[in-house]
Formats: sequence, structure tokens, C-alpha cells
Amino acid sequence: MWSTANMRGVPTTPSNSTSAEVCCAAQGVCTYTHIASLGKVILGLDVALLTMNLGEVARFIIKPEYGYGVLGLAPKVEPNETLDYEIELVSFGKPLPKFPSQAELAESRKRQAEEDRKMLEDNPPATAFVHIFYGKDEWEVLVSAEDKIRINNHKVPLYLNRALCKIKLNKWADAEWDCDKAIEINNTLPKAHFRRSLVFLGKLNDELAKEDRKEFWVIDKATKFLVEAETSLQRAVALTEGVDDAQIVKTQIDLKRAKLTLQKYIKNYHEAEKKLYKDNIMDRLVADNKKKQASELQHELEHAFEDMPSLE
Repeated sequence: MWSTANMRGVPTTPSNSTSAEVCCAAQGVCTYTHIASLGKVILGLDVALLTMNLGEVARFIIKPEYGYGVLGLAPKVEPNETLDYEIELVSFGKPLPKFPSQAELAESRKRQAEEDRKMLEDNPPATAFVHIFYGKDEWEVLVSAEDKIRINNHKVPLYLNRALCKIKLNKWADAEWDCDKAIEINNTLPKAHFRRSLVFLGKLNDELAKEDRKEFWVIDKATKFLVEAETSLQRAVALTEGVDDAQIVKTQIDLKRAKLTLQKYIKNYHEAEKKLYKDNIMDRLVADNKKKQASELQHELEHAFEDMPSLE
């Protein structure tokens, strides 16, 4: 019954890393065919399959500790039941494919997305932009009020999303225009006022950066940016009805920091202006005045003795 070698060099017994097709029978009749991967069935079947040769039929009495144990397998197997198997090893081969875990699937999707992104960057597709223009008269006359509301409701998120993109690109003028258009359609959107405050905070930070680089900047312009940022942020806070928002709180802190920096720079500017005025104007005026006074005194002394008679 037992075959220990194969004349053609092909293995005749399964190993721990194989899957096997087995025929399980009762009273000599094959009741079902099962594809078993070792390590995925009861321990008794694993041990049994490792002892069998290809085409062999064998009967195995499996004790509960090698079967389904104290739990059993309701409703077919009672707890602590001894199992009686008649098995024919029909074939065996490579292990059954392993189903990937959730982590492996996520890593595979991430890797595929990175490959797709790189391929898109290396081979950018042709892009077409379509702009649909309405004349002002057409918009007022041909478009109904309901259609205007529906169109504007779609335009607002487009303006706000594009404004956010422009903010991330530091394109402040474009972002300001988008925010203003969204506010023009709906003045009660806290997101529109908040992003408008981000625009002017960005403009203010750009002006302050010029001071760090020792470049020319205008105090009045920076002050205007600060006022606009504070006004828009206050409006956004009012529209949120006191609900704490992490982004708003962070922007408030950033705006306060920028305000303190601007005040410090303005103070330094005024002090430098006073010093410049003193060094280049006041000190020169004082020196000129002293020279003039000394000249006048010398002139008075020279003419004081002109009317006195000669001693000769």
C-alpha cells in the first residue's frame, strides 16, 4: 500500500506547503470532494494527509483533540466526538492562493496610486477648458429666477474650492476675487469670509517678509491688509455662532502674531525715522545756528570799537 519512491522523480506525498484534493467517503461511497490547504482544516486531517501517497485510499480514526474538540461542529459533530474518515488522496500541488489582508490591500492600492500618478506626470493628457459666457442682458432676461438660484448654488462651492487652491499657491489676488464672488452670491457663508481672511493674512505676511529681507514695503498697505483680515475673520466667527473651530482658532493666533510683528516693525520704523531726522536735519540745523550765532557775535565785537577815538 505504501509507496516510498517515484520512478519519474515526481513527489508522491504532500508537504506542509501544499494543497491537496481529497475524497472523503463513508461506507465506501465518496460523499464529497474537498480542496484542503494544510493548516486550514482540523489537525487530524493535516497529519493524515502528510502520511498519504498519491492515489492512496486510507481510513483514519481521529480523536477529539485532533478533531473539533470540546466545542464540536454543530449540528453535524457532537462535542468530544471521535471522527471516522475514509480519505482518497486524488491530487496535490502548490498551496492555494493566500487572500491579502486589509493592510496588504491598502499598501497595494497606495503603490498603484503612486504608479498611476507618476505615469500621469510623465505622460500628461491633453486638457481642454470650456468657458460658457452669458451676456449681462441675457442673464437678466433669459435666465429665470429659479435657474439663477440653482446656478449660483453650484457656483459658490466652485469659487470657494478654487479660492482654497489659489491660497495654497499664494496667488492672493485670484483667491480674493473668488472669495468676493462667493460672498456676493451668499453673504452668510462663514467659509467664504474665513478664506478671505486667509487671503489678507497671506498678503500681510508677504509685506512683513519684505522687512526681514530689508526690502521696501508700505506701512499703510500692511495696515490695510491687517484690517481686512480682522474684519473678515470676525465676520466668519459671528456666522459660526460661537462654535469652536480649530482652523479659526489657529488663524486668530496667526493673525494676532502678525499684528504684534507689524506693530513692532512700525515702532522700529518710527524710531529709525526720528533718528534719521535728528542726525540729518536737527543736528545740522543746530550746528548751522551755532555758526551763525558765533559769526554775529564776532561781527558785533568788530564794530563795537569803531566809534572810539584813537589813542595817538
